[in-house]
Amino acid sequence: HVVRQQAVLEVLKPGATEETITYLGRLLVLLFAGDQAMEQLMLLPKEPFRMCCGNALCVHISHIALDPFGRLVDFGADRPALGAYPLYDLRHQSRGTKRRFCMSDFEVRAEGELEELVRRWESYVHPRAREYFADPESVRGVLRGILRGVDRRADPLLGSEDACVMWHGETCEG
Repeated sequence: HVVRQQAVLEVLKPGATEETITYLGRLLVLLFAGDQAMEQLMLLPKEPFRMCCGNALCVHISHIALDPFGRLVDFGADRPALGAYPLYDLRHQSRGTKRRFCMSDFEVRAEGELEELVRRWESYVHPRAREYFADPESVRGVLRGILRGVDRRADPLLGSEDACVMWHGETCEG
């Protein structure tokens, strides 16, 4: 078993007094995955989710593998018919050119740009995550934390599936 650096974020969980280090892939699933995908992924061991691209520091939600064999999560399979969570449609609309960023290429988002993306992402947050965090500002704080660790030219939620989205934030061995 090879030990790799994993993307993590410190999150203040409900009822806790101290922040807890949380694997970013698990956090993305809590925030954005439909119920069926969430149920399947929560059956996996309590370790970082495997990324189908093989890159442990990729945080693109579309690269999260459903199982140890690398089958992808289909976040659109359990999207409500009324389109309350249009994540699947928007993710599949943008099929851009592959872009790879070196860790040294990191560009920080301006505060206004960060807040605009937080507002866009908020509409995709699953009710389960809103209920879990209870306070809307806590959800926004988690979204800000994710976006601060990602290059301003990349979007792990709505960006092209063709390229990895590299994590530039905290890491731990996993």
